[in-house]
Amino acid sequence: MTRRGARLSFDGSPPDGEGLTLVVWANGGAFEAVACWRRGAEIGVRFVASRDLRRPAPPHLAEAQALWRASRPRMGRRALIANPNIVQSRSRLPRRIASPRGPG
Repeated sequence: MTRRGARLSFDGSPPDGEGLTLVVWANGGAFEAVACWRRGAEIGVRFVASRDLRRPAPPHLAEAQALWRASRPRMGRRALIANPNIVQSRSRLPRRIASPRGPG
């Protein structure tokens, strides 16, 4: 995962379609992404927008936000940091990505 995108690996076949939403369960970051390449059980995606699910979300992210709120990790900060599934290098974490400006 980088500021601009990520390589996603799936146990089964990856989802079809160009667009998808990636939720970082540990912190509630939601990234709207488009698929750039596919190779077997992997997809390379480019981030086009990001949201913080701890704040009000637009309607198209309401379901992801509800799922995250219902099952988000309930750990203290030290336990989260000690968790081996948490990214250790903060310098590689994506920062907020501006939404592309369009009509309306």
